[in-house]
Amino acid sequence: MTAAPSPPLRVGAVILAAGASVRLGRPKQLLEIDGQPLVVRAAEAALGAGAAPVVVVLGANAEQIRPVLRGVDVGLVLNQDWNDGMASSVRAGLHALGQITLRLDAVLLAVCDQPAFDARAARRLVESLQASTRGMAAARYRSEEHTSELQS
Repeated sequence: MTAAPSPPLRVGAVILAAGASVRLGRPKQLLEIDGQPLVVRAAEAALGAGAAPVVVVLGANAEQIRPVLRGVDVGLVLNQDWNDGMASSVRAGLHALGQITLRLDAVLLAVCDQPAFDARAARRLVESLQASTRGMAAARYRSEEHTSELQS
């Protein structure tokens, strides 16, 4: 007798988009790939993978970034402490998810400036986590082979 498949994980997402993009000189969250800002691509990737709710953490350029997210079904969080580093944005995003719901099995953390991050990659992460006994899954890029892989 085989065990019944586990129910799908309830996954929320935190998209990190609070950085100042100092080296670039303009908000990298707004750079477009195929006519779509990176921050919108990341949010839609999480939504397309079935994550709900999805929270986007803004910071340095919040007023410039906020308008491009109109119409995208995400919550927006302003991290006033964005200059303290990425961990402060992770905390702000997790806190916001906790205010929305306590009924999550997992949280997908993603930065908004990875053009190859799409719904398929996000789904693969969630599927890898579902199949794992470790409680965590991460994507890794092996540049020498130009392939990506999942680890759980």
